[in-house]
Amino acid sequence: VRGYAKKIAGSKEPLVFILEGLQTVILELRKENSALKNNTKELLNTNAALETRVLSLEERVASLENRSLKHEAYSGRATSILTGIPETENENTVEVVVEAIKEVIPDFSSNRISTAHRNRKKSNKPRSITVVFSKIKDKDIVSDYRKQAPFRRRKIGAYHYASPSVLER
Repeated sequence: VRGYAKKIAGSKEPLVFILEGLQTVILELRKENSALKNNTKELLNTNAALETRVLSLEERVASLENRSLKHEAYSGRATSILTGIPETENENTVEVVVEAIKEVIPDFSSNRISTAHRNRKKSNKPRSITVVFSKIKDKDIVSDYRKQAPFRRRKIGAYHYASPSVLER
């Protein structure tokens, strides 16, 4: 278009020919603009589809991670047996375990335990508690603290549990 302004200023051609040329250039620019708009719409649609796919995959990954954590917990690798914790009637075993662990690890919470239950009575001592932690890392943290004074003072023991399927590996 700038070239046409110079052409008009110094031209000996009739103005009609110059305007026809300018119209042709404007039509080409409009076509190019339309094509760019279509490309932009296609890219936006593709982007929206990709965002939907990413969200779907993120949900699937979260689900698989959750299943993996559950499998890990029930494989026995995230399980410990605690001994020496006194029994009370109608106790919430998870809360009893959390309170015992909080003496050593103050910020420990019940969401770090998947399940806990008392085992069969074998002697006059309190029944042991099988604890399935949510993550192996949580079991390892508790195991690292088992020799700390509060556990030793209350004579609480924390032992690794290995199911037969884990021992076979």
